[in-house]
This record gives sequence, C-alpha cells and structure tokens, in this order.
Amino acid sequence: MKLRFYYGKTGFRTQWDGFEDTYEGETWKECCEGCVSQEKNWNRELIKIKMESKTGNIEDAPKEVYAYYNILIDASLGLEE
Repeated sequence: MKLRFYYGKTGFRTQWDGFEDTYEGETWKECCEGCVSQEKNWNRELIKIKMESKTGNIEDAPKEVYAYYNILIDASLGLEE
C-alpha cells in the first residue's frame, strides 16, 4: 500500500506547490503515521491524498484516511482534545 500526500500554499485559493511525499506500508494507517512522523509536514496545507494499491491502481483516498491523518497532525501539534 502506498499513499501520496500533496501539499500546497494557503491563501485566497490553496494551490498545489509541487511538493508531495509518498509513504509505503502494510496499511494506509501506517502510511499516515509515517508521513506525520516527519515534522516538516506539520505546517503544510494538505491538498489531497492519493492511494496506490498493491495492484498499482491510483485513486483518491477515502474520507477516513483524511480523518485519521488530521487526528495524527492535531495530536502532533498538541491540539487534541
């Protein structure tokens, strides 16, 4: 399983700034945890997450992947409730 995280610049419209990170793991949760473990990603604006399966299909990640990623980022920044 691979997840590709796309980051952008914030402003009037958030636009992709050409930065992306790819993480590989047994599950999408492992990929999210690997991404969030990199402090450089904490202050970036996430634009989208793409998921690549073991068969090579690339598709938009489901909402639960975004939710988990956001929970991890909030916890990393000390924003969890």
